Amino acid sequence: MDERMARYLAMVEDHLKNLDEWIVRLVPRKENMKADALAGIVATLLIKEAMMLSIYLQATPELVCSTNEANLGWMHDIVKYL
Repeated sequence: MDERMARYLAMVEDHLKNLDEWIVRLVPRKENMKADALAGIVATLLIKEAMMLSIYLQATPELVCSTNEANLGWMHDIVKYL
C-alpha cells in the first residue's frame, strides 16, 4: 500500500471511531460512475471552504453510430447499385 492510501485508510479508520454502526458494501461500477467522476473532480481541486460547483451531465451520447442489417448478403450493395 502506498503512503497516500495508508494516510487515507488511517483517516477513514479515525472517522469510523465516531460512528456506532457502519457497513462496508461493494457498489457495482455501473452504479458508482457518477460518484467516481465527482471524486475525480474533487481530488484535482484545492478546496479550502464549501463552494457551489456546476456539473453538466450529458444525457445522450456525443457519438451516434448507425448499424446495418447483418443478414444482408455480400451481393446486396451490388444489386442495389445495378
